[in-house]
Amino acid sequence: MVRGGGQWRAAACPGHEQPLRCRADASLGDAVLYSTHPSMFGEPLGARYEALSTRCRLQRWGGDCYAFALVAQGGIDLMVDAGLAPYDILPLVPIIEEAGGTVTDLEGRVPLAGGTVIAAANAALHAEALAIMSGAEPRR
Repeated sequence: MVRGGGQWRAAACPGHEQPLRCRADASLGDAVLYSTHPSMFGEPLGARYEALSTRCRLQRWGGDCYAFALVAQGGIDLMVDAGLAPYDILPLVPIIEEAGGTVTDLEGRVPLAGGTVIAAANAALHAEALAIMSGAEPRR
């Protein structure tokens, strides 16, 4: 991969590959949120995850790291997961970023140590999810 070269999805017919693209217009109220399972978030993250999920259109579980790839493909809008090892997430960071998404830990940094990670289809959606998951947004 070359930075700025994008990521491509293979096609059944050679020569018809398509670039991976996140949903640039995804908003929190219209977002599809995934996580492996809500039970993996201890407190206070469990309550924050619940607050995030109630503001999204749809919540689904499972998929593990595959769901991060779905963010890059535009199939879902948010993936929030906890307990990740660096090798679980680091290979996916450039793929999601090249597709237009944002991936960070709860401090807003590249998740070099793994841990709890937020991947979002665009920067605005990521900022909203990060504010909720990091506890920066006041409770409603």
